[in-house]
Amino acid sequence: VKVISDTGTSWIGVPKNVLAAIAKELKAEVDQANQLLTVPCSTMWTNPDLAFTINGVKYSVPSVQYVLDLELDNDKCALTFFGMDSGGFGPSWILGDTWIRTYCNVHDIGGKRIGFSKAVHADLHQ
Repeated sequence: VKVISDTGTSWIGVPKNVLAAIAKELKAEVDQANQLLTVPCSTMWTNPDLAFTINGVKYSVPSVQYVLDLELDNDKCALTFFGMDSGGFGPSWILGDTWIRTYCNVHDIGGKRIGFSKAVHADLHQ
């Protein structure tokens, strides 16, 4: 599976079947007008962390990072995921800004690899 970390992508791109599972788990609704998945903003601090396993290491993204208040109608907030189908070309996953706010990227150019370190945000306490 090809995965990239991309500062030019605002959200996390996931395979469409993964997006469907996330939406079901979080009871998300489709906002057709804005082409978004939404949840009540009140769940920003209470939805479960979403876990990703990369090379055997488990990484968790808290809901405060993946639920975004875009000031939509009816107290709805956006889920910061979008569905992808690379068709076997390009990455299957894109770790965009939602991921990068949660994990600092550590690049090892010589070793052609990337590592992740948990970001610390002093202002994200409920």
